[in-house]
Amino acid sequence: IRLPWQRRARAFMGDSGSMMLGFLLVWFCVELTQGPLPRLEPMSVVWFLAVPLLDMGFVILRRVMKGRSPFAADRAHLHHILLAAGFTPGQITWILIGLATVLAAFGWAGWRHGWPGYVMFYAFIAVFAIVALIGRRAWRLVRLVKRLRAGRRVA
Repeated sequence: IRLPWQRRARAFMGDSGSMMLGFLLVWFCVELTQGPLPRLEPMSVVWFLAVPLLDMGFVILRRVMKGRSPFAADRAHLHHILLAAGFTPGQITWILIGLATVLAAFGWAGWRHGWPGYVMFYAFIAVFAIVALIGRRAWRLVRLVKRLRAGRRVA
């Protein structure tokens, strides 16, 4: 677990730790939306978990389109792309926290303003489509970001 103000990570979760964390997140989401006293709309919770869901969805889509197993390992996840672009782990942490906050704020706003679930769903699909379009050019964007960060002129 890496905290933004610490230079090094405190712990490495591995497969078992990440599966347990995912299980607990899903458990709480189901409880909040489907329990005896539902507190949130299901699509609002989807927006709270948008960053890992979008990342997972894009990576699976990319693997299937390349004819590979959706469960095959690779370095196409968002944090790998950001690392390849030259960002430090601390910067990546802040980027992902910021992105997650913006997307969760959209879900919270939709819940507070009573937006229908289908509106929230189609908005999420639209964001996924944008991520997929940008992601198709991810490695070109990596080269562009590297050049910009190095201060070189981009042709």
